[in-house]
Amino acid sequence: MHYRKRPYSSGKRQIGSNVLASQLYRSSSFNSSGCGSGGEPADDMYSDVSLEEDVQGLNYKVQLLQQQVTSLADTQSTADERYARAKSDNAVLQARVHMLDEQIREIECRCEERIAEEQKRCREAISRVERDRDAQLSALTDRLGAAESEASHLKQEVGRLRGVAETLRANADIGTRSAREAQEAAGELAAQLSAARDAERRE
Repeated sequence: MHYRKRPYSSGKRQIGSNVLASQLYRSSSFNSSGCGSGGEPADDMYSDVSLEEDVQGLNYKVQLLQQQVTSLADTQSTADERYARAKSDNAVLQARVHMLDEQIREIECRCEERIAEEQKRCREAISRVERDRDAQLSALTDRLGAAESEASHLKQEVGRLRGVAETLRANADIGTRSAREAQEAAGELAAQLSAARDAERRE
């Protein structure tokens, strides 16, 4: 991943970095050196050129730390977007799985009702045509065979839909794991961002 680098070469942000660098440098120099003999300030020991170079060096470090904080913030934003997309995709997959489950239940009910109704009609018809059972029985046997063939086809369709549902469930599990991994990555990035901000405050 390439991080965007934002320039800090002009404007109020640059001025703020210079002021902060100067204050940090002077505070550090004063605390480490104290005052010279006779109450003279320790800053008099440094030339203007040396002071300017030290301030510029410290200012560069402050700018670099600010760029790192900005990059971490951008990376966290990208991770949050990926987590939101994964969560949305997972919700869509869950809805599709639920819809397929409903369709499977409806097909199973229709299949059972169709078989029950056809068997009932066949039994009633056989009892009515006992006197001419040979011809009638042949026709009814053909009808029953057609009904069983259709029932077999419906059962095969149910099996196919169950396979599709299992595939969608597997995809939903993958989406859930991806969302969890994205959330963990976002947590790690948030910790890095907090550490970088703490480091910037200490600088």
